[in-house]
Amino acid sequence: MVKITPIEKFDPRVWGITVNFIVLDELEEKNVNFKDGSSHKTKDFLIADNTANILFNLWDDNINLVKKGKTYQANNARMTVFNGVMKLTTSKTSEIKEINEKIIPNLDNKMGEKKFKPAKKIFF
Repeated sequence: MVKITPIEKFDPRVWGITVNFIVLDELEEKNVNFKDGSSHKTKDFLIADNTANILFNLWDDNINLVKKGKTYQANNARMTVFNGVMKLTTSKTSEIKEINEKIIPNLDNKMGEKKFKPAKKIFF
């Protein structure tokens, strides 16, 4: 059985997260140009479970995998910190699937408003 991590337990150093959530809102899609000359689309979605809410940052084709008002499970997701704001995002091995689960969103515990320093990379 898969271990579901509540949003309130998210930490900047965590990878391999499985979370069930409802999409509350979609923010504006942006185009990002990388130094290597490639161009990518990115979009943030406000998501929540019954413990907290957070921004879920999706890129390129993954943007079309979620819709406002629907519930999903993200597997093997990870945390990132950008400009001091912690967000959930995907990795190359992440999966997002729609689920049939009633989620009463917690609108008060805003994980995205908590400021974090970027996690230090550990080299071996």
